[in-house]
Amino acid sequence: VLLDLNRERLATRLKLSRLDREQTEEMLAVLLAEEITPEFLDGIYRETEGNPFFIEEVVKALVESGRLYYEDGRWHRPGMDELGIPQSVRVAIQSRVRVLPTDSQETLRLAAILGREFDFDTLAEASDQEGDALIGALEDAGRAQLIEGVSGEGGGTFVFVHALVPATLVGSLRTLQRRRLHRRAAAAIEARRPDDFESLAYHYNQAGDAKEATNYLLKAGDRARRLYACQEAIDHYQRALTFLREQGEHKRAARTLMKLGLVYTAAFEPDKAQEVYEEAFTLWEPLQKPRDLPEPRAPVAVLRFAVAEPLDLDPGMIGDDVSTFIAAQLFEGLVEVDRDYSVLPALAARWEVADRGTRYVFRLREGLRWNNGIPLTAADFEFAWKRNLAMASRSPVAHLLYVIENARAFGEGEINDPEKVGVSALDDLTLEVHLEGPTAYLLHLLAHTIAYPLPRLAVEGHGQPWTDAGDLVSNGAYQLAEWQRGEKLVLSKNPFYRGPFPGNADRVECPLFTDFGPVLKAYAADALDAVNMIT
Repeated sequence: VLLDLNRERLATRLKLSRLDREQTEEMLAVLLAEEITPEFLDGIYRETEGNPFFIEEVVKALVESGRLYYEDGRWHRPGMDELGIPQSVRVAIQSRVRVLPTDSQETLRLAAILGREFDFDTLAEASDQEGDALIGALEDAGRAQLIEGVSGEGGGTFVFVHALVPATLVGSLRTLQRRRLHRRAAAAIEARRPDDFESLAYHYNQAGDAKEATNYLLKAGDRARRLYACQEAIDHYQRALTFLREQGEHKRAARTLMKLGLVYTAAFEPDKAQEVYEEAFTLWEPLQKPRDLPEPRAPVAVLRFAVAEPLDLDPGMIGDDVSTFIAAQLFEGLVEVDRDYSVLPALAARWEVADRGTRYVFRLREGLRWNNGIPLTAADFEFAWKRNLAMASRSPVAHLLYVIENARAFGEGEINDPEKVGVSALDDLTLEVHLEGPTAYLLHLLAHTIAYPLPRLAVEGHGQPWTDAGDLVSNGAYQLAEWQRGEKLVLSKNPFYRGPFPGNADRVECPLFTDFGPVLKAYAADALDAVNMIT
């Protein structure tokens, strides 16, 4: 009929441009003869992007499938998650694709795998075709009005004219084909944009590689967490957890849950933080079996490690990086911070977040001891923190504890009763901490030297200064065996340390230096195993 009308010059061909949202609403109102709800309009406009043909075909498909039906004098509409690509639209798109050369069709399918928008360089990296052939394929697709260029930077960026075009192309692929192309896309993105963690996670997931998808989801989550993009971090971690649970990777799942707890805390959602912490501890605790006390071994492994001289080894008085580094070998706190800047249990077996994030209750591991064999208890934390606050005028870092209830007032002398400071040992294994307000960084703070426990008998005893070799009582993987000021410092294994990693050297001999020149020469001559570059 159209041919007859055209031949008799009784018809005029009109090119319809895309409709905007308001025009789409008007078209739908005409088609359905009633007022259109915002939800329905949003769904149709999102799927069709205002293409008049697509709008009509989507509505017709909904009616024919019975998902959009007329009853009781009005149209009953489906949920917007039920919209799909009508067969008529698929056929229209596929008919445009089929007229292209075979190589051009393959290029378009690979481009569709990359997404609605893609760049030439990544496509070229993923494609088997040479540059000129690839350019020709894109020109074919442009003439068929399937793609258009949007940027000339680099090799150029292109976009499919409608989101339904790449969706149709990808939907036409068999499962194995689709996975193979997604793997090629992932390899290309790794080569061109190795920091595009989100895209890499998506493509590896679609390629059926759950392990790599998990790795990139965790990287994406870590980056979002560092940027305080809390919702993005939550989404990435939750998706990674789905894979980790399926794979039975309980340790990684526990670590990820602890990261998620930090994010919920930063987002001021303490109830959700507590929920994921509970799941994390349930997975973590069975994996942290207490280590038996070591038997004497021979030969003794010695690490020769040159360091600058620490200024102080009293955790409450430390303000420099060298002293912090040495103290971290001698002491351990409630938690530790790993290379991902995530918090893991150390002396604390678990913790509870309560009262909208203003109260924490820490449960210590059983069997903790100082290097002299005396039990380490929650009271050692209470003593340490209150003692450090009492010396706030002399300590360079005591102010870090001011997040604790009444800590500032006590540290600055406004109140004199230490019992009013919001930290208390409820029993040997339970430490309760009340805060001035929700503090997102509290757990990271508790890995700082200012929050280490202190042995009261040694600190207040007769052997002063208590940090000298022979007098220093500590609880870390190592103990201070010798300290000849200006010459050397020696660490030996703590026989009562039962942490998961007891250190991989039995003895650490540390020549003390003030000039890098001689120690670097000694290192080059194999007289040293390592040089601490912290100054």
